[in-house]
Parts: sequence; C-alpha cells; structure tokens
Amino acid sequence: MTEHETILTNSFDNNTLDDWADYYGHQVKLAGLGKEAAVWTKEKWAENGVDASLAEFHVYLSYPVHQSLGITYANGTSSQVKIQEDALPEDDVTGRPDSIPTFHGYSATGNVTAEYVYVG
Repeated sequence: MTEHETILTNSFDNNTLDDWADYYGHQVKLAGLGKEAAVWTKEKWAENGVDASLAEFHVYLSYPVHQSLGITYANGTSSQVKIQEDALPEDDVTGRPDSIPTFHGYSATGNVTAEYVYVG
C-alpha cells in the first residue's frame, strides 16, 4: 500500500465510521451552508495524519421563499403533492427546523404548468 492508503486503513474503525456517519447525518448539506462540517472534517483528517485544507467558493444559488407541487387530474380535480418527508419519532434528523424541502436551486420564480412524469 502507498503511504496514504496505509494512513487511511489504520486511521478508521467501525466505531469511527459510525460516529462520522452520525455527525454528517445531522448537518445541513445545502450549498453555501454548513461550513462547520467542512472545518470538522478538515480537523479530523489532520488528526489522522492527512494534510488537509479548505478552499472557499462563492455559491450562486437562490434559496426558495416558498415551494410547492400541485397536480391537476384529468377530471379537473387537483391536490397538493407532499414534498417533505414526515418526521419520524425514532429519527431525530427528520423534522428538523433547519430542514429545507427539495427545490431546484437555479429555477426562476413563478408558476409552471407541465405534464407530470414520475420516474422511480
């Protein structure tokens, strides 16, 4: 193994990986937010012998004031489509007050009407 591969192999165990996964699961991951997670990551890499640094970039991303998705059926009725998952009592990540529902960051403001296609 190379020097860096040896460092990686010897630096982490299952408990460490679980701790890191828990930490990242509780962080805001939207571009332009969550710098503390980047700093934490850099510090953890440095603690484990990796020369780590941060590079800051300006993110050109609009954030929504409101977002929604509605559907109009062939019979003329309509309803709102849920765009945020339910908060689960056993999962402290769901339902967080800093959670931001899905949105397209480069969309213009306004309403769009189009055929709805689900791909799963």
